Amino acid sequence: MRSFKSQFIFILLLTCPFRGLSQKIVHKPSYSVEDDTQKVKAILKNIDDYKLDMDTKMSVYDDSIVHMAQGNPAITNKTDLRKLLEAEASYGHSDMTHEIVTLQSYDDMVLTRGRVKGIYFSNNGGAAFPFETNNVIIFKRKKDGTLKVSQVIFNRIALENVNREANIFKKYIGEWALKDDNWTQNWGNGTEEIKIKNHHTINKELNTANSLLSVIDGTPPFGHIFWSYNPVKNEVNHLSSFGTTRAGVGKGTLNEKGDVSLKVSFADEAEGTYRLYTYKWVSDNEYELKSTQYNSKNEPTGFYYGGNFVRINR
Repeated sequence: MRSFKSQFIFILLLTCPFRGLSQKIVHKPSYSVEDDTQKVKAILKNIDDYKLDMDTKMSVYDDSIVHMAQGNPAITNKTDLRKLLEAEASYGHSDMTHEIVTLQSYDDMVLTRGRVKGIYFSNNGGAAFPFETNNVIIFKRKKDGTLKVSQVIFNRIALENVNREANIFKKYIGEWALKDDNWTQNWGNGTEEIKIKNHHTINKELNTANSLLSVIDGTPPFGHIFWSYNPVKNEVNHLSSFGTTRAGVGKGTLNEKGDVSLKVSFADEAEGTYRLYTYKWVSDNEYELKSTQYNSKNEPTGFYYGGNFVRINR
């Protein structure tokens, strides 16, 4: 007959495995990443839709919302956030789209990293401009399973720097002056070496990566030059206008160094003639410009002008 002690040990051994099983029971969440993703998308669409009334917009925010925008004090309640959004709406509106980059679900919250792309329109009819931001948003999970925007942190991307880096003419972008005011020309009176004071050029990118606008405003005749690059044909198209009659049209090429060569015809020069323009880089902050005229037989006429330009500002 077994002793009481041996019976107790036998019962203990039998119960130990069940104790281990009870400790391994895993809590099954009442949410899923798929459902959370759909909920978050619905909330972000609500924020994007500027046509919704303010009460509908505010319904997606938690009462204790913390909103931190780049360069601005933190907003720590729903009332102050509403005042900010109402003030912004009085200035203009944005057509924008929130995008989810990553999404992580937890028992009490959903954490997302995302971005926003859009265009801002001023109520006073001013020019619209594109914008892009990065953000981190925390959505609080409420007891009924709904999500509310709880914390927002975002920063604005400097699109002008992004566009500039992508621009095919990026080496030319900036502010330029004539080096030492030196200019050489021949307009029919032989070679002349002259000084042109205050020559000033601003080269700026537009809203594509294949265009450049040059504004020459330092010394008359004032004018401008527009370049548009055709990436399929590797061609640069040229349009220019100076003073009242000097309108130029032409095209040319761009090489891997950034040098540009153009064949341009002008309205105020003899029909059939053209000028060969070359823009050659001396360094990252200096290029040489030369314009040589040719007659209708592709022979140089002896007329030319040119000088070196140095960067004074990016």
